[in-house]
Amino acid sequence: MTEAHKIHTVMVSVLREKKFDRLVVKRFEGKCYLTIIIEGKTYVFADHAGLKKEYRHVWQITDWLESAFNIRAEKVSVETINA
Repeated sequence: MTEAHKIHTVMVSVLREKKFDRLVVKRFEGKCYLTIIIEGKTYVFADHAGLKKEYRHVWQITDWLESAFNIRAEKVSVETINA
């Protein structure tokens, strides 16, 4: 198992067990990224290969969180980063 795969597995476990401080969707240049804040440190959700997961819409992330982990959209804040 690669290091990136291990990190992905830990992130999924954190979401499943709801052991995060906050979830924030960051919008930047037309793309959205899920960030997970754990003990004051921010992590960008990545896939098994270590690539940051990109989405076009916030609802794609919130729908996925709801269906996969029973995390409601109200628990996710959204920040827009201007370039």
